[in-house]
Amino acid sequence: MLKSISNKYKSLAWFLILSTMIPSCLAANQSNESPYPQPVNVTSPSVNISVQQSFVVYNTLREIVDRSDVIVLGQPTLIQGVVNTARDPNDPAKEDPELFGIGRVYEVKVEGYLKGDGTELIYVVQSEGLIPSKSQELTEEDFEQARQLFKPLPLELGKRYIFFLHSPQFTYSEFSKAKLLGGIGHPWRFEITSSECVQPEDEVTDLYRYFPAQPLEDFVKLISDPTSIVEMPYPAPAGPETCLPERPTPYP
Repeated sequence: MLKSISNKYKSLAWFLILSTMIPSCLAANQSNESPYPQPVNVTSPSVNISVQQSFVVYNTLREIVDRSDVIVLGQPTLIQGVVNTARDPNDPAKEDPELFGIGRVYEVKVEGYLKGDGTELIYVVQSEGLIPSKSQELTEEDFEQARQLFKPLPLELGKRYIFFLHSPQFTYSEFSKAKLLGGIGHPWRFEITSSECVQPEDEVTDLYRYFPAQPLEDFVKLISDPTSIVEMPYPAPAGPETCLPERPTPYP
């Protein structure tokens, strides 16, 4: 999601689905903006765009359970290409004719549905940046340059995750609305390091203080019964974690 775009592109900000995907925008009023994103300049021979991301951030597990259409336990197995997540401001059902929101699509093999239901294979899209498109044919090199600016955290093929997902409003490329899903906000995925350790994997690194690592069995039980979730009024103090590798800290 974009917070600001200079000059004539300011009007497009509401329609561009960055951060984790279009559905993130739907919960903006119930969430906190992250202080972490910084303005980024994107240039081309004919366009100069200044953008600043705005994250939809949740502080409680109950929130992300309630906001999710689907919660799955699964693992990415393939990268299935890129779709344009930027929308035409005159017709949001269509792609933007001048901007390209890089949505990397992963095929995910589902081990189980913790909320909702669906097929054994689904497609999860993650935003990786924004670039001017015009009529030129974009290449993987163009996408990589944008990723260097926006610094997304890619999914790891073969790793097990719990995904908190939202159905898109629109159809993207050849992917059906029933199978293409996106993250609800931050955090939208939790890595399963082992049966004893589930923790958020996110660009907003301080989120682990709101979602401390815990055993997989306990985490699944909380998702299946959100009324049993006891929320803390403030984040847990920083301290040693059970998951490896250890997260870097600014002090020894």
